[in-house]
Amino acid sequence: MASLQRLSCVFLALLGAVVSDKQLSAYGDQFGAPLNQYGSNDLLAAESSPLESYANNGAPQDPIAALTEVIPGVPGEDYPILAEVPETAFTCEGQVEGGYYADPEAQCQAFHICGPDAGASGLTKYSFLCPNGTLFNQEYFICDWWFNFDCAQAEELYSRNEEIAAEREALGGLLASGSAPTGYGSPSNSGYESANPPASAYGSPQPTYTF
Repeated sequence: MASLQRLSCVFLALLGAVVSDKQLSAYGDQFGAPLNQYGSNDLLAAESSPLESYANNGAPQDPIAALTEVIPGVPGEDYPILAEVPETAFTCEGQVEGGYYADPEAQCQAFHICGPDAGASGLTKYSFLCPNGTLFNQEYFICDWWFNFDCAQAEELYSRNEEIAAEREALGGLLASGSAPTGYGSPSNSGYESANPPASAYGSPQPTYTF
């Protein structure tokens, strides 16, 4: 009797193993082919196309046309589109050392800085070019949008350099005399004194008497 029960258990175990194997095979078929059937190339991303292919049906975009899309006006008419600083008649003779000057001959897209010359007594001209669509704003000494500054007023505003030089000289005199503000430092006496607390407010508690 015991041997018959053992044989029954073995038979049931074998039957369960066969059923489980069939179930696993069924699940495997649902998920397609095994991984070893995929080639290594299928796992690689496709090569990206250059950005230029997305503009004008694959042709590189014209830089002048690109300006019209982001800057109001007509390039070359409403504002200059210089590629380099042109030769003009501007000189630093008689100008302020360290001054910034828009060049009207270059339609104010170019500007010059008059700096000291180590090998001579005069000033040296250092020339720069504002990006296309901008002019050198002589009032604020920045490259500003062309529609924010009238280049015809540039020479009238050259005196702004003299004003700034005078302020710089005055500040230098204050620093030399020691009367200029020293900035952050130890706080000075404010004239206020802390109030002394009443004598009965702090200290040992006063005794109380009960009659």
